[in-house]
Amino acid sequence: MDGLRAPAEVQLIHKSNDKNVKAIISLRFAEGPVENEFLETLFEIFSTNTTEPQHISPPVLNMRWDYYYYVGTLTLPPCSNGVHWFVISNVSFATTEQLSKLAQVLFHIPLFFTKLIIYFFQ
Repeated sequence: MDGLRAPAEVQLIHKSNDKNVKAIISLRFAEGPVENEFLETLFEIFSTNTTEPQHISPPVLNMRWDYYYYVGTLTLPPCSNGVHWFVISNVSFATTEQLSKLAQVLFHIPLFFTKLIIYFFQ
């Protein structure tokens, strides 16, 4: 954003009932002094090793965000067109430990967790 990259990004991928991706919310993270409740929720879900759809409780996402919007594609195959992107303009903060854990989770994530992320907000 404005030529600056955040140290971490989480993309929340939303599918419709017909299983087509309709929207992606992109959240960016940088190092800060306080634990991020949203990331802790994600870590809890990943630790369960479930392949079932998971839902995040509204208080975790009950924030007001400014965002950039555009219609683009998926970032992974099949790279489908017509996806509504909402890129949150402000960076959320997380501890150094959380950012490290996020990197470990994302780089060692089993394939079935891809489904978990994709089905998060049906």
